Amino acid sequence: MSVIVDTSHVDPRLRTELLRDRLSVASSEHEVRFLAQGGRIQARLEHWELGREAAIMRQTSSGICHIRTERHALRDAPERVAFVVHQGGPGGYEHAGVSHPLQRGGMYVTDMTAPFRYERPGSGIAQIIQIERSAAHVTAEQVQDASRRLESSSLAALFRHHILGLIEAADAVAASKVAAPVAAITLQLAHCLLLDAAGTANSASRDAMQETLIERIRLYVQINYPRPEVSAELVAHEHHISSRYLFKLWSTQPHTFTEMIMSTRLEAARRMLATQPQLSVAAVAHRCGFRNISHFGRRYRIAYRETPTQTQQGLPHG
Repeated sequence: MSVIVDTSHVDPRLRTELLRDRLSVASSEHEVRFLAQGGRIQARLEHWELGREAAIMRQTSSGICHIRTERHALRDAPERVAFVVHQGGPGGYEHAGVSHPLQRGGMYVTDMTAPFRYERPGSGIAQIIQIERSAAHVTAEQVQDASRRLESSSLAALFRHHILGLIEAADAVAASKVAAPVAAITLQLAHCLLLDAAGTANSASRDAMQETLIERIRLYVQINYPRPEVSAELVAHEHHISSRYLFKLWSTQPHTFTEMIMSTRLEAARRMLATQPQLSVAAVAHRCGFRNISHFGRRYRIAYRETPTQTQQGLPHG
């Protein structure tokens, strides 16, 4: 994590200028106005890279107003798109000629090259995913159209959950080998959401939505398999779909959803047994999401035709 701004140790007279300068680099050039006074002005901006085309940010601040004017829009700026989940009190948001009330938990999207206004009088948090527009394969017009009715998309709840989950796990994700696939899935989800909200989705993009959802679910299982409670019901709930739809979606895959969870856990256990021989078989089983060691041993023998102990000790199987 990189803390781009933390005003707690900065002279209050310099805080506005500092935040404006740092935000112009991290997003696009615009004005920043604090709505508090003196020492009550506070802001902290955290930033995590997911590669060259996606980043996560969290802005925690006292009352604030961000304004990008027509004058700013005349200058060249990085072609970025920002999705924001608002965690604060009431306020207002203007973009693409439409005014929206800011609501806690609401999600908003902004074409960062266009004029906008975001105003929150009270303290709050903005949870942000910012992407390169070209990497999401959408036009500025599609982003602006989508911004007018983003919450109408059937993918809005899923993407909001995606943002909040990434912010919560940002340190671990940004530093891990899953950062690249997470970035790719984020771009794919953003593409599908924007086209759907803009009303320009076609059969090909709907197929892409399904493939993106499958990949996101697969990645979710790869990250969460150590949790014994991971099941079809939990995964469906976490992705805002029904269990019935999940099984229908997975019917296009070579293995059932339950088999996919089991194979993910068994493959993780096999790697752990081979590389961490100091761990007991029971410890490996529990770390890989198995509640019952006997069940683990039985499924392991069926999958690999050897016992966990044989794998751990490098013994030949018979």
